[in-house]
Parts: sequence; C-alpha cells; structure tokens
Amino acid sequence: MKYVSILLNWRIDVITVLAALTLMLAMGDGENILVVFITKVLAVILGYVTHKLAKRWEDKMPELRMFNDDDEDIAF
Repeated sequence: MKYVSILLNWRIDVITVLAALTLMLAMGDGENILVVFITKVLAVILGYVTHKLAKRWEDKMPELRMFNDDDEDIAF
C-alpha cells in the first residue's frame, strides 16, 4: 500500500520531471558554443531549483522516509 501512496504524490512526479530535464540539459551538446553555454547554465539553474523544491517538500513527502524504516531485507 505504501508504494501506491508514493505513486499518487504529485510532488515526486514534479521533482522527477525537473531532474530529468536537468539531466538532458546537462548532457546536451551542440555545434555553437553559445548554445552549449546556455544549456549548461540552464541545467545548473534547473538543478538548483529542483534541489530547493526537494528540500522544501521533504516534510510533505513522508512516503520516501518509509523505505528507511523497513525491517525487510532485500537481496539483489
């Protein structure tokens, strides 16, 4: 049941999308040096915004802390 509550929390979706966009901008490349510079600056800004949102919403996402409280042993 706790996995369903994680999937229904929209804050996790927002942070995931922002992190994916940050990764795409950071990994992007181009022929024009100005385009490369702008994408890297946007990646840093978007990464900072994602980090601040995650810190701000940390108390509103108790589902993520439930994984640390588990007594289950997971074998990989």
